[in-house]
Amino acid sequence: MNILITGSNGFIASKFAEFAAKKKINVYGIGRRNQNNASKVYTKNITGELNLNNLKKFKKKFDYIFHCAGHGTVKDQKKNNLKISPTLSLLEYVYKNTPSTKIIFTSSASVYGNHKKKFSEKTKLIPISNYGKNKLFIERKMLNYSKQKKIDILVLRISSIYGEGLKKQFFFECCSKIKKEKNIFFGNGSELRDWLHVKDLNFLVLKIMNKGFKNFNIFNCGTGKGYEIKKVIKFIIKKNKKNFDPKFNGYGLKQNPKSNIVDIRRLKKFNWRPKINFWKGVSNYIKWYNKNF
Repeated sequence: MNILITGSNGFIASKFAEFAAKKKINVYGIGRRNQNNASKVYTKNITGELNLNNLKKFKKKFDYIFHCAGHGTVKDQKKNNLKISPTLSLLEYVYKNTPSTKIIFTSSASVYGNHKKKFSEKTKLIPISNYGKNKLFIERKMLNYSKQKKIDILVLRISSIYGEGLKKQFFFECCSKIKKEKNIFFGNGSELRDWLHVKDLNFLVLKIMNKGFKNFNIFNCGTGKGYEIKKVIKFIIKKNKKNFDPKFNGYGLKQNPKSNIVDIRRLKKFNWRPKINFWKGVSNYIKWYNKNF
């Protein structure tokens, strides 16, 4: 199997590349930044923009493209800054050069916005952040391309990813603050988050590739369980043997949903379910952080 991973230096992309390479899969990558271990993981990795000229350099027909390119956090998204040109280049490349290639796109549960109940794939889409709006805009472009050009595309609406090696987002920032004994956090602490360990995501993506799919598909991706941010922070404080209570400044409530718990029943099609216990996964992340920072 030959796989191309876009955004090859990102957390999800690089972790899947390492995982796939161990399975003796031929992994190719394209990303904007240099990566120290790229030569060990990727059969070939191109450092540069995701555009037609760079894609043609591979001179390879891929079975799958795992499309991870794009900004990884809500705060990375500036107002009205919709990053669509790389995806359009990718779609055009597949259509003109290798139409049998299937695309798996890492979207986000943020496309749903704020809803009280667990999100299903039929939940109304009302994104409240520019990050969510960007992801939804790309999804719709992909849907149009899939229908018009007959390209097979699968969209994964991922809840929240974590795991050892992630040097940004909630867990990294939380561990950094606690180490410095800072107790002020964003939001109000009552937010619920559905966190999926990156290792569980790796197994899901591989199962999807082994089983295959046709036409345009959308699947929620997470654990289906939610954890209150305040309780998670207290857990991390306790694990670090600190003695203070977290306080919240209310910042970011307009851009971040109250909950991002997703209904994952449709993923039964791929005979997959998450296996890593959340609290064990958080403990391992804390150990990794304390060892490296």
